[in-house]
Amino acid sequence: MKLNNEPITLYDAWYYNDNLSRDKWRSSIIKEFVDMYNRNVFQIIYKPNDFNDNKKPIGLKWVFNIKDDGRYRSRLVAQGYTQVEGIDYNGSYSPILSESSFRILLILKLEHPEWICSKLDIETAFLNTKLEENLYVELPSGYEIYEKISELDRNTLDINDSSLIKSISNTNISKYNKYHKTKVCKLNAALYGLVQASREFYMKMFKILTDLKFINCKSDPCLFKKENVYIGLYVDDIFIVGSKVVCEQFINDIQYIINILLIILIYIYIYIVKINKKRNHNPKYQSLKFNY
Repeated sequence: MKLNNEPITLYDAWYYNDNLSRDKWRSSIIKEFVDMYNRNVFQIIYKPNDFNDNKKPIGLKWVFNIKDDGRYRSRLVAQGYTQVEGIDYNGSYSPILSESSFRILLILKLEHPEWICSKLDIETAFLNTKLEENLYVELPSGYEIYEKISELDRNTLDINDSSLIKSISNTNISKYNKYHKTKVCKLNAALYGLVQASREFYMKMFKILTDLKFINCKSDPCLFKKENVYIGLYVDDIFIVGSKVVCEQFINDIQYIINILLIILIYIYIYIVKINKKRNHNPKYQSLKFNY
């Protein structure tokens, strides 16, 4: 266990010693697997014949933490440090929203008090992206849970169905993976931890936004504009500033493509900027040029 009582392995989480916490950990693990199954992130197969000591699947690790809002989160991540450039990935660079652009978004909110300023939390963001490379990862701990889920119909799976969570929670899992030498998982989508994951997510979001007629900023590839709404991309977070009607329309449009888990209104940053403004710190706009 960690110092804050968060489990280290899936076995520790699944058989947690506190009943209430154990139920929450099991629920979060099942939801992670259900999400992967619904998105067809990977498929369990027998190891290809060309696998040997020099060619091995990428390792996996479970990461458990309790969010500030009390949510229990279980995430299956790839050990990307074992990837080989030119074989497992061809590019890794992914731009992020610059600090000056983020400040501009906040200044725009100050100049237009009626506008909204929010951060969109994308549910398992990287799982929304497809991979160009053929990648294989180890069979994950708790594969018994995934196999039980895969027996169900994707069309009827509801991640918030308490009866589903309860039925799968009774699954017994082994502490050691007895199939690790014979089976692997072929990836169909990106996993957190992969070297190219953030790059693939940026490319996907770029296509989504340009298809929705957003204009990309020449000086910052992570800043987009359409009418009275500005979008900033920072890894797997989306910042949105603009008029309420246009922002709500954007959120409705994008929800058909990717799942938005949470919409967080940004208050604290605006408060800090307001304080600085009262101290006669006159913010100036940086010149922004968009690709029309």
